Amino acid sequence: MSTSKILIVLFIIAFQSINLFSQIATTFHQSFTVNEDIPLIVIDLDYPVQVEEWAGNTILVETNVRLSNTSKQILDYYIKDGRYKVEQKDYSAAVEFGHKKMTRKAIYTQNGPCKEDVLVKIYTPSNKTVNVTNSTAMTK
Repeated sequence: MSTSKILIVLFIIAFQSINLFSQIATTFHQSFTVNEDIPLIVIDLDYPVQVEEWAGNTILVETNVRLSNTSKQILDYYIKDGRYKVEQKDYSAAVEFGHKKMTRKAIYTQNGPCKEDVLVKIYTPSNKTVNVTNSTAMTK
């Protein structure tokens, strides 16, 4: 094998190993129906949330997750485990949205700590009152 071919193979291997642990991002959606008679939506999430009104009659949750210094398999594991899942609880006068109850420890890989950026956008019907109870809320 010639020297140039060996260098090309080594370059490809090095490039793929660099990309093995890089920044990984995904967006996924959940939708929920809310009884027309319930006027209040309570949002209590563990990650930053942005609330927007829309003309729809359902609640749409868009979760944007970006992890650095990790692989897609690790992100897929945490998604499957429910780390970012939003759950609905119905009460007589309100409906509450919160993350699955679990311990959310920092993510570490063999390369060290992983930076986790999460933003949850919630689109709510314009005829509902929204109460956000976490301190990282952003309203548009």
